[in-house]
Formats: sequence, C-alpha cells, structure tokens
Amino acid sequence: MMDIYTFLFKQVGRKVAYYRRLRNMTQEELAKRINISTSSLGKIERGKYNNNISLSMLMTIAQGLNIDVAMLVTFDERERAMAYEPADPGLKVMNRCRVNVCFNNDENKKVNCTSNRKKK
Repeated sequence: MMDIYTFLFKQVGRKVAYYRRLRNMTQEELAKRINISTSSLGKIERGKYNNNISLSMLMTIAQGLNIDVAMLVTFDERERAMAYEPADPGLKVMNRCRVNVCFNNDENKKVNCTSNRKKK
C-alpha cells in the first residue's frame, strides 16, 4: 500500500496533467514555457519527482498553466478519501468503510466475491 505522501504527489501530478490537457498543451509546450525539461515535467505528472516538488516549482507550473497554485494542491473530500482507501476495483468505498461487492453477470445479483480474491 502506498503511503499518503506518495499518493498526494501522484494526485498533484495528475492535476498538472489534467490542466495541461485542458489547455490543449503538450508536455513539450508546457516544459518550454516554464523552462524545465520534458522529462522533468513527465516525472512530475507521474508523481515520480523524487517525492519532492518545491513550492516555487508548483508556482511556476501554475503560472505556466495560467491557474492558481491552490488548484494543484487542494483536494476535495473524494480525493482525500481515496488517499486513505486501497485502490482495489472489487472494493467500494461507502462512508469510509470497505465493502466487497461483486455482481453475477447472468442474474445481476450481488454475490460474495471474497473467496475469488487473492489475499495480500
């Protein structure tokens, strides 16, 4: 399971990529605009920037995207909840509790699927 900081760095990176695409910019265009390498920008977007990105870098990226830096580091309740729940497609998050839910495709009924899952 990834730690909270790794998750948050990945979330920040996803937001950078989201706002870049929203502005129809390539990684190359944004990297050139903010004077960093395309490789560095790619690492930031993947959350692999040595788990350490400076505030000044975030401010520069935000300026290059023409957004407020808060848009990169503010998380709504859904995003915060994801940080504390395992990313398992067979598990649904309901009121911060994990509930196993599977469906039988033939009858569209809920069935117990814990026996089909590998334990970690």
